[in-house]
Amino acid sequence: MILKLFLFVILFSQLFCLFTGDGTFYNATGGGTCSFDESNANPLLVAALNQPDWDGSNNCGRCAKIWGPYPDNPSYKNPVTVQIVDKCPECLSGDLDLSEDAFAMLAPMGDGRIDISWEYVDCDVSGLPGFQIHTKNGSNEWWVAFQVRDSRIGINMISVKSNGVWYDLSRTDYNYFIKSFSSGVGTQFVVRVEGINNEKFDYTINSYIANYTFQTSYQFDASSASINSILFGMALLFFFLFF
Repeated sequence: MILKLFLFVILFSQLFCLFTGDGTFYNATGGGTCSFDESNANPLLVAALNQPDWDGSNNCGRCAKIWGPYPDNPSYKNPVTVQIVDKCPECLSGDLDLSEDAFAMLAPMGDGRIDISWEYVDCDVSGLPGFQIHTKNGSNEWWVAFQVRDSRIGINMISVKSNGVWYDLSRTDYNYFIKSFSSGVGTQFVVRVEGINNEKFDYTINSYIANYTFQTSYQFDASSASINSILFGMALLFFFLFF
């Protein structure tokens, strides 16, 4: 029975992008390589993603649902959902370096390193008016830098329409989309944000302001990651009922 279950989980993980690796913890603040602000959330549920899966900051801001090694112990919570805010250079593929609060929900702190499995899921954005477009400190109308915050899903691309022409911005390893404009981006321009589900929203900005957060009323639809999570639960129930 245990062997069957093990093979089932391995097969399902290959089909539905379930990652496996080591879970560790660090003194997280909510800030880090993704260039988000530090957070005073309590509990603070964030993580640093391993270097092999970093993918040029493409996974910054996404959320991960994690299962720990004590699913039957009521003292620990399974699963726990965290947001990717940082990079763990020394971590191997599949590893997550967790905030202390997140690790403590999965296992005793004394364990130090635990086996985890996890998947990307939609972030909980209930109660938020929409995602935010934030500009980098030190940027200006000749060198623009944008990042998206409070998004339900990951961000695929940011583009800017300046003087009637669309330009795709380049994503940096520190999670800003940047571009230089020799004549400036203009007094009024449009920022297009594209999610990993290919859904796009256009937001008009009347004047570029550095280190400023533009609040939108837009939010992306649910992604297939959440559907995968539901399918996994249904498949696991089916397995126990009929095998």
